[in-house]
Amino acid sequence: MPMVTYSALRIVILGALLGILYGVGMRGWLLPLAAILLAFLVSYLTLRGPREAAARYLADRAAARAERGGRRPGRLARSLDEDAAAEDAETEAPQSDRPKPSSRP
Repeated sequence: MPMVTYSALRIVILGALLGILYGVGMRGWLLPLAAILLAFLVSYLTLRGPREAAARYLADRAAARAERGGRRPGRLARSLDEDAAAEDAETEAPQSDRPKPSSRP
């Protein structure tokens, strides 16, 4: 949840800066570029607490994943493991067992 809060606050800052810069007369390609740059600076200076909470959240998730051995249970993990095993078997197969590549494109 801290990631959602931090991201939402950054989007709000960007939207506010877009509106302010548009209101003072900035138009064209410079408007979004200036708004993005200013939003980066403003969010860096003002959102220290939410940024640190998001960093702690990500660090906790990484630590929990490391404790589990880096594996997430589920169909995707099983599918990735099966694909990796098939690739390993193909790579480790003797050269004579492999099909020969065709010469046609």
